[in-house]
Amino acid sequence: VASITSDTALELTANATEAVTGDDFTLQEETTTYTVKTLQKFVADFAPSGTYNYANYISRPLLLETPADSFKFIFDASIPVNTDLKVYYRVVAGGDEINEQIWNNANFVNQTTNAEGEFTEREITVEDLPPFTKLAVKVAFKSNNEIFVPKIKNLKFIAYS
Repeated sequence: VASITSDTALELTANATEAVTGDDFTLQEETTTYTVKTLQKFVADFAPSGTYNYANYISRPLLLETPADSFKFIFDASIPVNTDLKVYYRVVAGGDEINEQIWNNANFVNQTTNAEGEFTEREITVEDLPPFTKLAVKVAFKSNNEIFVPKIKNLKFIAYS
């Protein structure tokens, strides 16, 4: 029997009459209860707040006097083998709160890997958006190995119509 006892705990109970066995265990007591606590809940990259990644860059909102419907995000990146970047954005118009919006995938596809410490300029263009006066960008750093991670520098945002 399994039951969720809170947002972060799962309680498993087995009775000996249920004959519960496995490769690594055998339950022989009449009733045994195990509680498994998770350290954190998974939060998708596009969620308005929180994250599951070890490293993210989130820009401050870029405030525009004149509405735009497109933007370019230009940056230098070092993306070694077995690492990647996921880039997201959110835009709003007028007095809407940007921090309540979900992140949209900018569909960045990395086509060049770098040696550690070698940087290459990358550019992302997002066009034909509803007119916006606030823009924020999020970069999620992905890696299978904590020693080799992607890096970015020299960030530039250009919003235009």
